[in-house]
Amino acid sequence: MKVVIFAGGEGSRLKPELESPPKPLAIIGDRPIIWHVMKLFAAQGFSDFVVLLGHRAEEFQGLQQYVEPGWKLTLLNTGTQAMTGARLFSARHLLADETFFLTYADGLADLNLAELLSHHRASEKIVTSTGINPQLPFGLISLSSDGHVSEFKEKPRLRDTWINGGFFACEPGVFDYLSADQQLAFEKSPLEKLASGHQLACYKHEGYWDCMDHPHDLHRLNELWNSGKAPWKKWA
Repeated sequence: MKVVIFAGGEGSRLKPELESPPKPLAIIGDRPIIWHVMKLFAAQGFSDFVVLLGHRAEEFQGLQQYVEPGWKLTLLNTGTQAMTGARLFSARHLLADETFFLTYADGLADLNLAELLSHHRASEKIVTSTGINPQLPFGLISLSSDGHVSEFKEKPRLRDTWINGGFFACEPGVFDYLSADQQLAFEKSPLEKLASGHQLACYKHEGYWDCMDHPHDLHRLNELWNSGKAPWKKWA
């Protein structure tokens, strides 16, 4: 079963700190973050990787040095201008006959992939997304009808709200919702149409999840790794 990884964007929110290397190659510990994503999958038995490249694609050749025994790595240049929907559509010839995982090169979790896959198959939907309870970065104030504060919670987790955690299980039918349109973002009309057509399931993950969007995220992930307490490290 293949694992497809989006790794073609510019990672503009990490600039200027990461002018070099590209965002997926930013180092956590002594390995690029995309290796940590790959290791998460490989440690659970999924080690056939298709990496969808674009921005500075040539620099990802160095990723070969991190490939471990038993891993298979396919680097596919999908163009510098393509959005995620178009990038995935470019890989249809590699994925058209099987269920596959899809994720991003900047998200980490202590996700049980077997459970995600089991939930996906039981749902009989085309795509299953991993839902995450977001934690607000601010204090939440609840007001009474007379305008007084009735409750205050510092950085609460929104238990009734779910966001897309970026780990998907997909059937080949997803390609019916994609095209070569360079402006097609997977997260826009494809997922919206799948949802409205009742073809999008959600696997709720209540464990650890984080993503690297800003320089302080990179610092935090490195602190976790260097402390020996990285929650996503589920391998020996």
